[in-house]
Amino acid sequence: MSVSPITILGFGISGQLLLCQLLEFVKGNKITVIDSDFCGGDLMCKYSAIQSNTTIGQKVDRLSQEGAIDDWSEIGLWISKRGKSTDCLPVVDIATDIQRKGHERVKECTAIYDTARNLEWNADTKLWTIQFSSTRPPLQTSILCVCTGMEPRQDDYGVPSIPLSIGLDPDQLKRMVLPGQKVIVVGLSHSGTLIIKHLLSINDVDITGFYRGDTPFKYERNGYYGGIKKESADIADAILRGDYGKRFTLLSMKDTLKISQKVHSANWILQAIGFQSKSVLIHSQKPLWNTETGECIGFPQILSFGACNPATTEYLNRHYDDISVCSFLDQIEARLPLLKQQLKDASIIT
Repeated sequence: MSVSPITILGFGISGQLLLCQLLEFVKGNKITVIDSDFCGGDLMCKYSAIQSNTTIGQKVDRLSQEGAIDDWSEIGLWISKRGKSTDCLPVVDIATDIQRKGHERVKECTAIYDTARNLEWNADTKLWTIQFSSTRPPLQTSILCVCTGMEPRQDDYGVPSIPLSIGLDPDQLKRMVLPGQKVIVVGLSHSGTLIIKHLLSINDVDITGFYRGDTPFKYERNGYYGGIKKESADIADAILRGDYGKRFTLLSMKDTLKISQKVHSANWILQAIGFQSKSVLIHSQKPLWNTETGECIGFPQILSFGACNPATTEYLNRHYDDISVCSFLDQIEARLPLLKQQLKDASIIT
């Protein structure tokens, strides 16, 4: 069974940024990267139609700040050429520039096009065994960096469900939702408002938006952490002004009778209720991650990065996931000393 000193699981945004950092002090022939397709992650493949909520200037400043590695600075330079400092780009443009660098650097490493199904830790050999979804033989590794990202949360309403990625793609959405149908949108934050906009472009569709709390829309301008802004805020304003008339209805989740009636008569439901970790199994169980350090509780020589175990911000007794290029960079730098110590303990670096 072959042994890789370091293995990165997942090659989306965080995996690519992490590889750039790793190659500053580890030779590429010691690194294996595993990804199903190396396309650049979900921002490239599933959510390319949406806009970033942070400006070009914010990203460039973070990527190019004093002490930044050359690869990150070069990505910042490419992004800076896409528009004005105050512009917000489609996420696919940002993902493309990161992918450009990721594809360049991964050529120095071993790339495996496959999906990790399960991880097994052996305390005697101090090695991880990676089992694949295909018939590929298992791979052993000393240090694991997990960058597997997130996936949309889904609740069971007993109604045919349209994936979030299709709800955010107006062309695909029009192929699924037919005129005269009734559609429910659960969750009215950034993604939810964009889905409503796309649904309203389809003729004769009855749309109901379900929301939790006392108000349907939480705006950044009103002081809500992570509240809607820019295009999402404009859509919400138009809804509250009544611009869409009887085609769109707001309904509080507290009104259980009306909720039940709407669900019973709906043709489709789209859920924009947040994300959950898309993590590989360890000994066939879902792992528990320390959100501060990235360590896996109960297992050594493994760290998580990016959206599969994001940093969080506490605001008004709630915890919010920090999902952005800037927060991923902060996380990599914060966890780098621990990663280097693990590499030293495994005699991979000195």
